[in-house]
Amino acid sequence: MATEQKQAKLKVGGVEYDISDLDDREHIILSHVIDLRQRIRKARFLLEEMKVAENTYASSLVESLSEEKEPEFITPTTADELVT
Repeated sequence: MATEQKQAKLKVGGVEYDISDLDDREHIILSHVIDLRQRIRKARFLLEEMKVAENTYASSLVESLSEEKEPEFITPTTADELVT
């Protein structure tokens, strides 16, 4: 009983191609497309992380600015610091 190996397929414009039938140039182009799609997914993921971090920092700033703060008094430690 012979087992049939499934050939990797590529569908472009509604037409299916066997990847093994691609020439060297087409393999390189396909590799670039695959790599770029992975990098785009990663960039979107990183952008999402950065947006969350930005929102967190912005919220922290708003919260900090809205808190009532005690006035700070500076007490000089030497007589020289008393003279302005």
